[in-house]
Amino acid sequence: MTYDAVLEAAGSFGRYQIQLFFILFVNAIPNALLFTAIVFLHYVPDHRCSLEHLQTQNLTYNSTSLNVLYPWDVETNTVSKCTIYNVTDEQLKALKINNTTFISHQVIDCPNGWVYDNPFGIQSPMMEFQYLCDESWYVPLMSSLFMFGMLSSTATGPLSDRFGRRPVFLATTLIQFVATFLCSFTNSATFYGMLMFTMGFSQMANYISAFIIGAEFTIPTKRNLISISSYISFSVGYIIAPCLAYLIPNWRWLLRVNGMIGFLYIPMYWLMPESPRWLIAQGQMEKAKKIFHKIATCNKKAESLSILKDEINLLSKEEQMEKRVGMSQLNQLKKMASSLQMLFIVLVTMLSFFTVSVIYTGFSMSVQALSGNMYINAALLGAIELPGEVVAYLAVQYISRPISHGGLMLMTGLSCLSIALAKNSSTIFTLLASLFGKMCNLAVYYILYIHTTEIAPTLTRNSLMSTGTIISGMGGIVSPYFVHAVKEHGFFLPYLLLALLAITSSILTLFVLPETKGVALPETVEDALNFKTYLKACGICASQKKPNKQPKKLESSIELERLENM
Repeated sequence: MTYDAVLEAAGSFGRYQIQLFFILFVNAIPNALLFTAIVFLHYVPDHRCSLEHLQTQNLTYNSTSLNVLYPWDVETNTVSKCTIYNVTDEQLKALKINNTTFISHQVIDCPNGWVYDNPFGIQSPMMEFQYLCDESWYVPLMSSLFMFGMLSSTATGPLSDRFGRRPVFLATTLIQFVATFLCSFTNSATFYGMLMFTMGFSQMANYISAFIIGAEFTIPTKRNLISISSYISFSVGYIIAPCLAYLIPNWRWLLRVNGMIGFLYIPMYWLMPESPRWLIAQGQMEKAKKIFHKIATCNKKAESLSILKDEINLLSKEEQMEKRVGMSQLNQLKKMASSLQMLFIVLVTMLSFFTVSVIYTGFSMSVQALSGNMYINAALLGAIELPGEVVAYLAVQYISRPISHGGLMLMTGLSCLSIALAKNSSTIFTLLASLFGKMCNLAVYYILYIHTTEIAPTLTRNSLMSTGTIISGMGGIVSPYFVHAVKEHGFFLPYLLLALLAITSSILTLFVLPETKGVALPETVEDALNFKTYLKACGICASQKKPNKQPKKLESSIELERLENM
């Protein structure tokens, strides 16, 4: 009996799993709170040089009489944010607004800091550290450090395999809340950047560990529910985050509250179980039996307990068999590298990972560039993910993989193209196009992980998924600079580049990636190459050698030994 069969006997989706999914659902909300908080932590309002050195009482930020004090910035078509004419009080008093400017005077950098046009009253660390003008590049750098931490969380995979899912989950959850709380006290930009990395690392590692635990407590046919529930919980946190930022405009207190939320998660120490699959792989059979006993009792499958005790003992041998079979993984990787068609499929898949990540993070962090209330805009960008998840779920159930994957990617690209061409001439249109693009992109994100899982041969599936996660992380690191470019140079060029990236990816996906819906997962590279693609249908792709007959799937270690001795 296989692990999934034992889990089925104990109850694969009963009361126990429903309770566990609720725990996992609640766990993802702080991750979204922290991710979305970056928008407000790294907020930089419109600004211009302070006039503290001049006696300019009763003049507001937008006083038109002050425009003659600042050079005109041709690139942004506004007065300069970073320089001012070097004038004195006497010259200012002699100013005749109608026919006098100081264009002939020396232009200098801001001598006394900046004043802000800050209608939302946000107090961000970027303002406190004065990352403006020549140092404005620090703003995307801080966001990239957070994203780089998320990328680095892939290193916890081997730790999870070595020490267990539960210890890694608990440790990274603790680190996430402690690092968030400590970050609120820092006065050092260097220390702030280090903690940004730590927060990104821990919150993603926590998310991955929780997802693996959930996946290993149910059978493959039910894992789609885990995937969609994790997306929904993240979206719920995404919607809550702007509300929290609105109530707490001070960045230090916003981080403290996010850190103190950790006290609500102390019960996770008792609620989060260890994966029985990991326990069996480590030979800890007694602990695994206790967990299966708890699952069966909670799911009212007590009649299965006597059978489970005998079958669980066989699973340890089954895991050892899987380790021996795993020795052929290197051979499968070599076959992938030697097949031009398979390499092309992998490259197109990796391009999709990079594209959806850049666009998702770009849309999420470009709230400040959109006109209107940024709190409402941020909440809308979170809420639009919910219909995106419904679209993704329905597409997975009823539509061809290349068409749903490539078609939604194409709609994402067209949304970016429309934003680029509109150049924010209509703020409502730009917002609506951003919402539609975010919805389509979120749906692609969901479909991409399923499509990649179905494309990859069994022994290389984990490697391909891990590589995709790394490429996705690289897209996340790049995306803050896209947001910075939008704020500094306008909508046209940044969104045009995103549109070209998405449209190229969609066309390649439609013609290169295979149809995998309703088809058995490939066991070997040959099986994967035998999938139907639109290039093959058009006769463009070179014919491939038909794969050998797929071997019968081994159901137990006893059957493996019998076949080996024949």
